[in-house]
Amino acid sequence: MAKVGIYIYTSRGDVLIEPQMKKLQDYASAHGDVVVNRYLDRGYVGGKRCRAALNRLMQDCAEGKLEKVLVFRVRHLSLNGNEFFKIYKQITENNVALDILEDPVDKNILNRLEIIGVLQGNIKRTSQEFILAGYQALVNAHGSKISE
Repeated sequence: MAKVGIYIYTSRGDVLIEPQMKKLQDYASAHGDVVVNRYLDRGYVGGKRCRAALNRLMQDCAEGKLEKVLVFRVRHLSLNGNEFFKIYKQITENNVALDILEDPVDKNILNRLEIIGVLQGNIKRTSQEFILAGYQALVNAHGSKISE
């Protein structure tokens, strides 16, 4: 039974919060986990992303208050590949698991994508484009083909 923190980010108001929260809570329950805290960041403030809840989540991970973080989609953590990997590393370096419900990523692929992200520098892409490009590069490196 893991102590879980649920993180939700929405830029479109409250419309999507409840369905995401329910799916994440159901996922935790189905895995025998206990949700100990919920973290919600809403949209933009003054032209900048308001990430106060993410900062609290990261602090709770560092302080050992959580054993697992649940997120609905990769892009809720970041749209920038390099920023996503920084967040991922901060979470997992504290022995906290990260489960992404709608965009599950194999941990081995994620580790390899981190290397690709570092090599690409600060190129800005959406997380989905970044993951697809990295996945295609990995498959191409192994001489296989992927179908879309």
